[in-house]
Amino acid sequence: MDNQEKVYNYLKSFMEEKGYPQSIPQMSRGLNIPEHEVKEAIDKLQQSGRIKITTVPKKVTIEFCD
Repeated sequence: MDNQEKVYNYLKSFMEEKGYPQSIPQMSRGLNIPEHEVKEAIDKLQQSGRIKITTVPKKVTIEFCD
């Protein structure tokens, strides 16, 4: 499984359980992959349309589009 799928599955599972996304450093530690690779995977997920990230002051929401 590539990092993009790992990040997607980890993020989706965490959000279903907790209702909010983790930070990139938290995901990096949880997945045991470098922060820049988590960021890269998130960017690719957005570009492919699999997730939509909306940022408003003090709140980030992520919508799963598949």
